[in-house]
Amino acid sequence: MPQTVLLNYSYELPFGRGRKFLSGTTNWAQRVLDGIVGGWAVAGVSTWNPKGTPVLVHNMDTGTTAPGAALRWSLAPGAGVKNSNSYSGALVANGGFVHQNAQGVLNPAAFVPTPDYGLSNAPFVFPHVRNPGSFFTDATLLKKFHWSENAARYFELRMEAINVFNHANFGPIDNDPSSPTFGGITGKGACVIVGVERGCNPPRTMQIGARLFF
Repeated sequence: MPQTVLLNYSYELPFGRGRKFLSGTTNWAQRVLDGIVGGWAVAGVSTWNPKGTPVLVHNMDTGTTAPGAALRWSLAPGAGVKNSNSYSGALVANGGFVHQNAQGVLNPAAFVPTPDYGLSNAPFVFPHVRNPGSFFTDATLLKKFHWSENAARYFELRMEAINVFNHANFGPIDNDPSSPTFGGITGKGACVIVGVERGCNPPRTMQIGARLFF
């Protein structure tokens, strides 16, 4: 991918015990206030791949070639790879394809079978036709409840969310010219988190946890 934006963030709200604002705990009123506004923190990881991966040239399911080799589809002379009747070149190129279309974003007439034992004239990838990009965020919200004057003793309540924005990431473009959905997107895809591909399409999942420090 040409660009991947990875953000790691953690922020403690400046209120309550040991913080800049409302830090007093000398009386019960201040302790109650600290229990409400103090001890809050938020953290998360966001990954954005704006342009997605290049579309690969698919291997043929038929034909004869040398053992251990594979026949790839070839390009018809003078035919454009992208289907200009479906989507603009900019929309296809920047990975912003976010919906299905019966015609797809690739031109079926541009692909022809490669003869037996032949060599494809197509590149291995189409660098200017990219799969959709992806966006994914995991986040945590936590609250500390101090139960003694010792700052190391507290009860922590935390809520964690996977795919906190419930954002859908779409699957790769169908690159098989023999497929009825060629050039379209038929399902969900995967995205890359810190260099590792993972499924990115479960709905938002939340969990609550608690820990006691003493």
